[in-house]
Order: sequence, then C-alpha cells, then structure tokens
Amino acid sequence: MINSALRKQIKHYQNEYLKAKAAVEVIREINKANSQKVLNAGNYINEFTGERITEPEQDYCMSGEDFKNYIYSVYEENKKAGLMVYDPNRVPEADFLAELKHAEDTLLKLQLEIIPTELKENIKKAQQHWKYRDEAINLILRLEV
Repeated sequence: MINSALRKQIKHYQNEYLKAKAAVEVIREINKANSQKVLNAGNYINEFTGERITEPEQDYCMSGEDFKNYIYSVYEENKKAGLMVYDPNRVPEADFLAELKHAEDTLLKLQLEIIPTELKENIKKAQQHWKYRDEAINLILRLEV
C-alpha cells in the first residue's frame, strides 16, 4: 500500500519527467531544423570527400573554422526561434536534460520504496544497467497513483 505523501511525490516527478522529456524533444527538433536551415544557406564542405555537407549529422566532417561558424550560425537561428540559448558551445537542451536526469533519478528512488524488499537488489541492478534503465522508468511512469 502506498501512502498519500508517496503518491503525491510519484505523481509530481512523473509530471516533471514528462515535461522535461517533451521540452528536450521539442528543442532538439527546433535545433535540427535550424541546423538544416544553416546548412542549406551556407556552403560547408566535407574535409574528407570534398562534397558539400547537406545533413546536420555530417557536421563533424567540417574544418574547424567552418564548424565554429556553423555552430554560431545555428546558435543565432536558435535565438531567433525563441530558444533560451546563452552559449553557442552548449547544446540548447542542456538545462532540460539536467531536469530530466533529476526526475529520472528521483523516480527510480521512489520505485525502490514501493517494491517488495526481496526484489530491491535486483531492481537496483536493473536501474543501473543502461539496457534496463528505460524499462524501469517506463514502469514507474505507468503507475497510476
């Protein structure tokens, strides 16, 4: 049986997690669209093949100077798009990633409080394993409190 204070905590962090996750996804989409816009407008060349870079996933192939210009241009586009960015060398979703991580960690701790004692060690191991961490988070998110 889960007491009401624990229910409130779980519900609160479920909401925090979902808000931060949504913010991260939206910011990443806006950043990707702005990166594509900058690449379409500019002439960035792949150092290895000599071809024009047309996809944001290939930006690591630019020369160092081109990359600096590209990053600053994307930063300016992100500011125009209304993203709260303060530094061109920092990913735009960094603040929300920190919130997301905090909500995840808290949910996982709360999960340990509501499971039977004999399962705690196994669940702790699963929470720390990269492959099963998301599954553990999905379980606590699906919990209706």
